[in-house]
Amino acid sequence: MFCLYNTHLPIIEKHENYQKRSMRNRTRILSANGPMNLSIPLRKGKTKTPITEVKISYAENWMKDYLQAIRSAYANAPYFDFYFSLVESAIRKEHVLLFDLAQESLFIILNELSLPLPEYTDRYIDNYPECIDLRQYDVTEYVKASTYVQVFSNRYAFVQNLSILDALFNIGPETAIYISQFELLNQRN
Repeated sequence: MFCLYNTHLPIIEKHENYQKRSMRNRTRILSANGPMNLSIPLRKGKTKTPITEVKISYAENWMKDYLQAIRSAYANAPYFDFYFSLVESAIRKEHVLLFDLAQESLFIILNELSLPLPEYTDRYIDNYPECIDLRQYDVTEYVKASTYVQVFSNRYAFVQNLSILDALFNIGPETAIYISQFELLNQRN
């Protein structure tokens, strides 16, 4: 979905086709029972569809379950009350396209953290020179992050590779500093 240059500024690939079994419609949070994947259901016919044309399915009320899971997981987090309404408003808008929901969510978080907005590709490129292409790889292979206190740290050791919501709800505005301190590993092109 995006590549990460050595400057840590992302470029979002908006001309790729949707990839099944990827994180493009999923997020991972830390619940009382451990890591939990949340999925946004998609309409049929998404295979070989440009990512900007993939439609969200509203056949079931997934938004209610999604928001309840986030509320249950993070209601006791120090910054939950500051940010949850922003997350909730983006999810409740009933975006037609997955890309639009993802883009709005990203803009909300970047705006709250006073971080720069990403760039978008103007065409599909198979191989991005001089960047770490994260479209096909697990980000934890390429980024080493420090730890912080999570809501369920009394039950679990630090759980990495979670949604940015975990950091946002737990460390609030310090999330921008946290992200800036990521260490890049395996500088693969």
